[in-house]
Amino acid sequence: TKFTAKKIVKSKIRTIILRFTILFLKIYNRYEVIIPDKTPRKGPAWIIFNHSSTADVPVLLASKLRDDLVIITAKGVQENVFLNIIYKPWNPIYVDQFKYNPHLSNSIDSTFSSSGALALAPEGTRSLNGRISSFRSGGIRRAFNSYVKDKTPIIPCGIDAYDAMPKGRILPRPKKIVVKYGKPIDLSMWSEKELTQEILEDVGKKIRDSIELLLPENRRSLPDTPIFKKSLKKMVDSST
Repeated sequence: TKFTAKKIVKSKIRTIILRFTILFLKIYNRYEVIIPDKTPRKGPAWIIFNHSSTADVPVLLASKLRDDLVIITAKGVQENVFLNIIYKPWNPIYVDQFKYNPHLSNSIDSTFSSSGALALAPEGTRSLNGRISSFRSGGIRRAFNSYVKDKTPIIPCGIDAYDAMPKGRILPRPKKIVVKYGKPIDLSMWSEKELTQEILEDVGKKIRDSIELLLPENRRSLPDTPIFKKSLKKMVDSST
């Protein structure tokens, strides 16, 4: 059928992109991937990663933790020809970072119903100094709700690619890139409680701490960095 043919073509394109990306990264950036033995490779899951580099998503895809990984990303990526070519074969979910996205819940449900995994950078944009910045609360809320409702694991991922390709740089530098995954985060101490803003802050801190343990000291947040961005701190996700 036409649908099956499209699926086969996309699969072949993904394979070609991955092979080229991995080869380039290994030669040019001494690319290293660290995945603990108990990291889930099947079934619904959230992959929550820090975002400091233009290279973050390509190196995340190249890590090959999951073949069914779907990236939640800003719709502005569609305007970047190079990134759009890389992202498109993985059927990314494009969202407007500053507006309510009515299609998002259905896209998340569709991914999880087919046992896929979702990758999300809760910072919402690339860090300007390489360190983890404040999160947007909506993504953390959605991930936690999935955890509570369906026991969907939340897997932290630390990506150290800032030196290779910081925001604003068109071509990468020959700097080492490391992608490191952690074990699923235990949020059970909050799962039976009503989700208040205070609990959401605690959940956000736990997730951020879990990512920071996977990063070198100079990529971790500064001591006075708020968990959530101030303008969105009290925002209620209307889909919950």
